[in-house]
Amino acid sequence: MEDKLITLDIGGTIFKTYRSKLIKYPNSKLGSLTTASEHYLPSSKEYFFDRNPELFNVVLDYYRYDRQQLHIPNYTCGAVLLQEFDFWVFMIMVVLSVLMSCMVTDTKFRVERPPPPDHSTNNRNQLTRTNSTTGNNTSNASVVRHVKDDGLTWKMKLFIETKPLDYISYFDYVTTGFFILELLLHFLVCPQKKRFLNDNNNKIDVLLFLITLLFWCVTPLAADYMKYTHYRSLYIIANVTMMLKILRMFRLTKLYTELRILLITLQKSIKELILLSVTFAIFAVLFGNLIYYSELSESGTFPDSFIGIWWSIITMTTVGYGDYVPKSSTGYFAGVITATSGVLIITMPIAIIAGKFDGYYTAYNTNKTKTKMRKLQKQEHKNSVAPLYNTTIINKHLVGKTGIISKE
Repeated sequence: MEDKLITLDIGGTIFKTYRSKLIKYPNSKLGSLTTASEHYLPSSKEYFFDRNPELFNVVLDYYRYDRQQLHIPNYTCGAVLLQEFDFWVFMIMVVLSVLMSCMVTDTKFRVERPPPPDHSTNNRNQLTRTNSTTGNNTSNASVVRHVKDDGLTWKMKLFIETKPLDYISYFDYVTTGFFILELLLHFLVCPQKKRFLNDNNNKIDVLLFLITLLFWCVTPLAADYMKYTHYRSLYIIANVTMMLKILRMFRLTKLYTELRILLITLQKSIKELILLSVTFAIFAVLFGNLIYYSELSESGTFPDSFIGIWWSIITMTTVGYGDYVPKSSTGYFAGVITATSGVLIITMPIAIIAGKFDGYYTAYNTNKTKTKMRKLQKQEHKNSVAPLYNTTIINKHLVGKTGIISKE
């Protein structure tokens, strides 16, 4: 009788198990099932429960295994889970088993965690694109470059293998080709080649042209030659230097005078910027060593003076990441001095630079207003002043006096 197969209908889903598994807990609802139960259906010879079939898998596994561990999916709603356990009436056993299973399976209870898995395969699988019209997975060839060397870290592999989508690459080729063609045409039609090359904007374009050629030459060989350290460094440098494309935005200085004023202000404020940098570096080293010696009694903070210098820079610029913080009273006092001094050191040179910008901008607006006023005055002068000698008036005057009609 104990090995009799029992059929359970849970919310329309059929489960089958042996009675010997259920009677391990005779005081529970499943352990006390008989043919006289209200849930028994004689016609189909099964027990029907209008409950959640997905969570019943968790309940049934508890009866099946001998280790008395309850493994709960991490996506399960806690309120629904408690209702189900309350219905099956074995809450005390569940609480004890949940604590035991969590100590084994939940990551937040682990003391020794296994090494992280190789994410390169998972990330590569995540890069697989799904066709929304057909529902089929497309090939990874348009998204991933397969690297032959397995000695790289997963982060390096992901950086090398991932490439932009096709339409983004085409747009990049078109825009880059347009700028290269523009540079060549300007150089060919310019009558003064030396003056053309001495222009800063043209120097930036030539530099970006060379960087683009380097990038186009290095990228197709990434999958085969990435195992070589020198090529790997060259590939990273080529990708980093491609960010210099943003320098083309300086061409806007030809259209907006305000941007030219800003560049002129920075150019005229070199002394102030150097003073700011030197003063800031001196005080960063000073306060970095100060916080290091202030926290010597604390073993968990500021292991060396270089970390202290990093902390002083972050504190003086009022960023405050919070990765390293003082814990002693002396360290608190050093932190107050560092933060206050940083505000004062940065504010004074910045105020001087801002004053210069305001002066240049005010002078520009004044000259612009004067130019407009001059144009208006010239226009009004032309419209208001009549000519001194009008031949028609003079002829009429002569006719009235001499009676001679002028041929004019």
